[in-house]
Amino acid sequence: MIKHYFKNLIDDKYPNWDLTIALRYIPIVDDLKKHYKKGDGILEVGSEITGITTYFPVPVTGVDVNFDYSKQNRFLTPIKGTATKLPFDDNSFEYVLSVDMLEHIKPSDRAKAVSEMLRVTKKKLYLSFPLGKDSEKVDQNLHKYFLKKRGEDYQYLKEHTDLGLPDEKEVKKILTAGGKLKTKGNTNLSLWEFLLKMGLSGEQFKSSLYRRLLLLTPVLK
Repeated sequence: MIKHYFKNLIDDKYPNWDLTIALRYIPIVDDLKKHYKKGDGILEVGSEITGITTYFPVPVTGVDVNFDYSKQNRFLTPIKGTATKLPFDDNSFEYVLSVDMLEHIKPSDRAKAVSEMLRVTKKKLYLSFPLGKDSEKVDQNLHKYFLKKRGEDYQYLKEHTDLGLPDEKEVKKILTAGGKLKTKGNTNLSLWEFLLKMGLSGEQFKSSLYRRLLLLTPVLK
């Protein structure tokens, strides 16, 4: 009975949420809630079919190289495209965001992608991505962990290790040229590694516990 209570509570309060993905979006959502007005345009670059709309259900335009159209999402308008050549005029969107996308494109394309996102931003651009040697080490550990547990590569992490993480100084240089810049850290790396190992384990108990930890989102964020 208690088990069903917690399941229903989580499904009702955090529908379709994934804990580690939520922790990446929540800081952006919290800030958007302070400024967003109905009718403001929001663009997410690298959104897939859901992106921020799982955590902030308002109309969003999403750009990605591909979409899983088997999933329904009334809040997101999908447009196929690339970060290095966004199909929009200058200042087309009040808010533009990109979460964990930069590390999945070639290092030689990253500066152009950031410049393109700045170009179409009218008010504020949000960029979230891992960087630094410590993050690289965690990604390597997680990749090895998944390979050991599942017997195959996890493409998402493999791209991190194959392409390398974005260069902080390069990104800051581009952003500073585009206006005011504010940086903010995200989840503690040790906690991040612990949570992802739980979520990627493929073990029923750990996967169930990972889902229930959503109840601690207000504390973990």
